[in-house]
Amino acid sequence: MSKTTGRIVGPLGVLFVLFALFSRVLLSHHFNLFMSIQLLLGVIGIAAWAVTAFDDARNVATGRGTRYVVMTAIATVVLVGALGAIDYVAVHKKTQWDLTKGHIFTLAPQTQELLKKLTPKDKVTVTAFYQPLVDREYAQLKDLFNRYKAIAGDNFDYHFVDVAKNPLLVKKFGITRTGPRIIFRTASGKEARSKDVSEQGLTNALAGLFKGASMKVYFLTGHGEKPMDPTMGKTAHGLKMWLDGLKSEGYDSTKLDLFAQKDVPKDAMAVVVAGPETPLAPGEVAALQRYADQGGNLVIMLDPGYQTGLSKLIAGWGVKLDQGVIIDPESQEPLWAFTQTFSSHPLAKPKQFLFGAIPFFFPEARGVAKTSPPSGTTVTELFKTGAEAWGETNQSEISGGKVTRDANDEPGPLPLAVAVEKKLKGGKEMRAVVYGDSDFATNEYIRQGGNRDLAINTLDWVGGQASKITIRPKLRDSSTLASLTRPQRLLLSFGSLNILPLLLIAFGLSIWSLRRSK
Repeated sequence: MSKTTGRIVGPLGVLFVLFALFSRVLLSHHFNLFMSIQLLLGVIGIAAWAVTAFDDARNVATGRGTRYVVMTAIATVVLVGALGAIDYVAVHKKTQWDLTKGHIFTLAPQTQELLKKLTPKDKVTVTAFYQPLVDREYAQLKDLFNRYKAIAGDNFDYHFVDVAKNPLLVKKFGITRTGPRIIFRTASGKEARSKDVSEQGLTNALAGLFKGASMKVYFLTGHGEKPMDPTMGKTAHGLKMWLDGLKSEGYDSTKLDLFAQKDVPKDAMAVVVAGPETPLAPGEVAALQRYADQGGNLVIMLDPGYQTGLSKLIAGWGVKLDQGVIIDPESQEPLWAFTQTFSSHPLAKPKQFLFGAIPFFFPEARGVAKTSPPSGTTVTELFKTGAEAWGETNQSEISGGKVTRDANDEPGPLPLAVAVEKKLKGGKEMRAVVYGDSDFATNEYIRQGGNRDLAINTLDWVGGQASKITIRPKLRDSSTLASLTRPQRLLLSFGSLNILPLLLIAFGLSIWSLRRSK
């Protein structure tokens, strides 16, 4: 190798070594293949320079430019040291700085205020039933939990539970794939749940621990309602699956006998009347009326063919019951009415799949319609059958298995449920949902279509009038790099911060070395 070649490859070798070390510190935490090749080429270049141009190297080392090289080296070491210190603090000390324009990685003021109020006495522990390699929300949840803990310190703790490895815990807490899987518990044992992995969902669950809001749902008994007890509740007509779903949501379900007590208990979040087959006594209806007038919430499910004594109660809200049984010729089972049109009410929103909305199914249902609600009351027809359905009023035709549509029948489309909201004095509000069927929530039919979600969401909605913290989502500026994969981002970093500047500097060094050698 000639002396001129050595003068070129020597500085290039130094450059290759410096850029390899630069990439190791700033772009990656380990030497990859590219950096290893770069470092090897650098060492070979320096060795070639030392062999062929030793005199040049000695002159450079003893010349006036040496002090500038030394000063530059010291500055480089200081800079790399500072960057290393910042990296250590960020990784090992869990210190973060949110430098984004919209502070998208900073918790909302409402969340921070709530976390700062926590004390050792009301320490909160969160159990999240999410798997790191299975649930895509895992990383988002862990990041949020770390931000919560950074503010609350030892007063907030969390841990994840792998559902595949801990079936006993899954059973103990009633965890399901569609129900809430994030459980907040205080030191005193109070519990709140969330299935929303956003900051708003977590903060509302945290706030719910200290609001004292009741999650107790009472099911009326004594009139042939759908059974909820441990033995009868497991039958096809029982409510065990619905009750299990409510339990997984954090609700406490219990029986209510209005023959044995005069009024609905004060800790009731809602009262459910699930398919009575005999009339309620006037005193019982009066108790439900008093409960509603005081801001209580009701879910009333009335099957066709039964006199329940509740018609006057719901008529006072602007709701009427059709007398016929719905026949739906568009259904696979004509006695199974299914929803084809949906209102904009949040309770009526169905899940979507590839071919459209997942319907709700109501076996042997009756129509429930809006009439003329009194002032201050809002009634919404939630969803309806198709236009081909009708309400059959001739019971003998139904019993005989041959039904025909005639002028006496209720024409479709027929509403299957209504939601009621009534403003009361003192800022209170009463909510109620009236269904023309109770079978849809039983063990036999609750897995049909979207019935399970509808049954659970009904309690969520009637009990949702309590104020919740609203946190507006923070918007980040659009970025065309968001969808790049990790190898693509690494290649882009090397291209812009290593390869491109290396080529430019190497080109300049080569020209300088050639000119100096002449």
